[in-house]
Amino acid sequence: MSKRSCAEIQKRKLVFPWECEIRVNGVSLDLLQTMKKAGCYYVDFGIESASPRVLKEMHKGITVEQAERVLRWTKDLGLYTKVFFTFGHIGETLDDAMKTVEFMDRYAEVYRPRGIQCERPNLSGTEVEQSALAQGLLPKDFSWDRPYLDQKIEALGTDPIIPIVLQPQFGWKEFRKLELRLTWFWLKHPQAALKAVWGQIRLGRIQILAKLAYRFTLSLFGK
Repeated sequence: MSKRSCAEIQKRKLVFPWECEIRVNGVSLDLLQTMKKAGCYYVDFGIESASPRVLKEMHKGITVEQAERVLRWTKDLGLYTKVFFTFGHIGETLDDAMKTVEFMDRYAEVYRPRGIQCERPNLSGTEVEQSALAQGLLPKDFSWDRPYLDQKIEALGTDPIIPIVLQPQFGWKEFRKLELRLTWFWLKHPQAALKAVWGQIRLGRIQILAKLAYRFTLSLFGK
């Protein structure tokens, strides 16, 4: 969205609420103010990771400082935000992942009412997929045309058709610790958690929710 587009909306005296996706390195406070005057009430953007090293290695082209600045602007302007984070990047460590969760905690107030979305990186046709295949982290015969079934992945409560790239520095042990930390995050922020649960229910993923609840219960007893 540009100032020119916003000016045209105002020139035609059009009044309607709208939402858009932005990049944190592509907007200014002035532009956000102009967008709000033109009817924008919601902005979505991907931060992906709060680890500077991971952001650099995934060629995201943004900095943590830029993300923090845009979050402060949206809060001050009263713009709703939806922020995307991903875990499991090539070379990412548990420490990197925890920096991201700490960032989520720090700015949780800004995410309301819809909140945040946490996922694994998109593998299909990306540098992540190529690197995973080259390092033997995915089967040589892996294909998106066939379901990817793995009992461990199903136990984690994730869609069996989307693989989890297990790396030497970020295996199941690290994933379990991250899973527990994220669960505590949702418990600390029940409003965001309820919206996430409701989203899963609407998609018919009751079984996935049950598995995640089971895993969390076991983790409380150190299992």
